[in-house]
Amino acid sequence: MNRSQTIRKSGICPKVVQTNVKCGAEKLIQPDCRFDTDCPGELKCCEAPCGKRVCKSPIK
Repeated sequence: MNRSQTIRKSGICPKVVQTNVKCGAEKLIQPDCRFDTDCPGELKCCEAPCGKRVCKSPIK
């Protein structure tokens, strides 16, 4: 599959909550992603603080 024709998974991403954590010191537990298809199961690739994108459970 061409990455420009990625499949979007159902649901919407939760809103990004800005924290007072310095971006350089932030440790993400979730894996980085670029597209929904980079995430396992029903997880979606969503925005996170500091301009990152991570796999998160969608709001249905």
